[in-house]
Amino acid sequence: MTRHGVVYRRTAGLAVLVVSLLAVSAGVAAAGVAITINAPKGTYEVGQSVTVDYSCTSEFTIFQCDLSDGGGLLVPGTPVDTSSPGEFFVGVAVADSEPSDGVFVYSYNVVAAQPPTVTLTTPANGARFSALRTLFRPVRVSFSCADAESGIKSCTGTQRNGAKLKTGFQDLGRHTFVVTARDNAGHTTRVTHTYTVVPY
Repeated sequence: MTRHGVVYRRTAGLAVLVVSLLAVSAGVAAAGVAITINAPKGTYEVGQSVTVDYSCTSEFTIFQCDLSDGGGLLVPGTPVDTSSPGEFFVGVAVADSEPSDGVFVYSYNVVAAQPPTVTLTTPANGARFSALRTLFRPVRVSFSCADAESGIKSCTGTQRNGAKLKTGFQDLGRHTFVVTARDNAGHTTRVTHTYTVVPY
């Protein structure tokens, strides 16, 4: 008796291996269709430019390899709709001459654009420093930047992170310290703290 079945397995990068198993009296033979989906996958920001990119390969003749979002086929090279936030579902319909056929469904997300975050620890906003005391115990600049979506492109401050904060007698008075973060999606965040240096 000959039996055909389809097994789906998700692998890294949303590559999917669709395996058709042919059971025969002598044992089990296997053939496969490899589906590589580069886009849409993962998470995008609203308005982000993304184009459909996927492919199918098989040792047999492929009759069908269609990506669909339920409203129609998604043709490679055409834009992915990222106009509104939400979770969206797409499916791949595959058939070859083995046959290794079936449909794999998965989701991707579109989220509102989030700017990078800045944590400016030192100088704290409104802090006061004694020029005399910090002469012997210097204060070190401390800040960090983060962006969980596209990653940080640059993170710069009025002074470099870890440098001695300017609190000497030549720095008496009120000062402004600014940290600017830029992410790889082109968003910018600036955080400004003021501090005062007094003689004693």
